Amino acid sequence: MSGFVRAGGLRVVDDGLDFEARLPWMRSLPWRCIDQISVTLDGQELPDSCLRLRVDGRLVRIEECSSLDGYWMIGRAVTVQVRRRRMREGALLRVTVRFVIPYVEGDDGPTELLAATTLRLPVARAGDHTDVEVG
Repeated sequence: MSGFVRAGGLRVVDDGLDFEARLPWMRSLPWRCIDQISVTLDGQELPDSCLRLRVDGRLVRIEECSSLDGYWMIGRAVTVQVRRRRMREGALLRVTVRFVIPYVEGDDGPTELLAATTLRLPVARAGDHTDVEVG
């Protein structure tokens, strides 16, 4: 499933970028079902330490999702923050998320859902694809 991150929800900010993600599943899921979120820029995977989710008004690390109460509701956009001081305008951003679906059992246990999408970072001036220092 793709398209859970849309170009219109991508914002370059002083210390990196923020993007909005929507749940790529047909039902709401508990936050603890998020098994992994990975982000790559031009094929380079960013460390989890660069990533935060804004959940109910507070920032949480990806690994903290397993201890959160509540649900990621259908139609609800969640802001993902990527903190990285240097990135190339027009770089390819790839976001991959893996969920464990607790109520869909397969032969080997709970079903996993893997979703990925790729977007291009905004370019300030047409044709300008230089490295930029943000912040």
